[in-house]
Amino acid sequence: MKKNSICQCAVCKNGSLIDGTATMTFEKDNSVIVVKNVPALVCNNCGEEFVHDSAAREVVSNVTKEFHKGVQIEVVDYAA
Repeated sequence: MKKNSICQCAVCKNGSLIDGTATMTFEKDNSVIVVKNVPALVCNNCGEEFVHDSAAREVVSNVTKEFHKGVQIEVVDYAA
C-alpha cells in the first residue's frame, strides 16, 4: 500500500488516517454480499473508513458479477 498523503480525517477533523481495512456490504433485491478486508484508510479517532479507489472499483465489479449469478447471501475476503 502507498504511504498515505491525507493526514486529517475529513469527518471528525481530529484524527489521522492510517492504512487499514474496511468491510463493505452490498444489498440488491433479496441478495446480500459482504466483502471483508478491503484496503482503506481508517481514522484513528472516529474509525471512519475511506476505501481506496482501485479497491472500490474492483469490489464493485466483482459484486456486480455475483449479483448476476443470483446469490442470496455471500461473505468473501478481498483478494488483491
